[in-house]
Amino acid sequence: MSLQRLQAGLARLVHWIDTGTLTIAALLLLGIVIIDGLSVLFRYVFSAPFSWSEEVMRYCNIWLSFLGAVSAFVRREHMTVELGLTSGNGIIARVLGVLGLLIIMVVAGYMVIYGVRGATANLGQMSPSAGISMAVPYAAVPVAGLLIIVVSLFFLLSNLRRAERQIADSAPREI
Repeated sequence: MSLQRLQAGLARLVHWIDTGTLTIAALLLLGIVIIDGLSVLFRYVFSAPFSWSEEVMRYCNIWLSFLGAVSAFVRREHMTVELGLTSGNGIIARVLGVLGLLIIMVVAGYMVIYGVRGATANLGQMSPSAGISMAVPYAAVPVAGLLIIVVSLFFLLSNLRRAERQIADSAPREI
C-alpha cells in the first residue's frame, strides 16, 4: 500500500473520528442537561429526587471531556505553547512538529495501556447509586488514547508527505 493511499484512508478515518466524537459529545451534553433538568424538577416540584442522577451525569461528563479532547486535537484547537519555532515551513518547524506528535503518541499510548488496566480492574465494581460498572467511566481513557494515536499517525504521515514534496520540489532539475 502506498503512503498516499494510507494517508487517504487515515484522512477518512480521522473525519469519521471527528464527526463521531462531536456527535457523541453533543448527545452526552444533551443527556446531562435533560437529566439535570429532570432531577431539579423531581426534587423540588414532586419531592422525589433521583438517587442516580449525579452519578450518571458525572460519568457522562468524563466521557464528554475525553471525547471533546479528541475532537479538539483533530481540529488543532487544543492548548499549545508556541515558541515561534513551529511556525513556518523550515526544517526546525518540521522536526519540532514531528517530535511533538511523537510525544503525544507516547502519552496517548500510556493512556491506552493504563486505561485498559484501570477499566479491567474495575469491571466487577458497580457504582453505588446507578449500578453501572465502574469500567464504563474508566474506559473513556483508553478509548480517547487510541483515537489520539490514530489522529497522530495521520498528522505524522501528512508531515512526512509534505516534507517529501518539499524535497522533490527543491531538487535540481535536468534541462
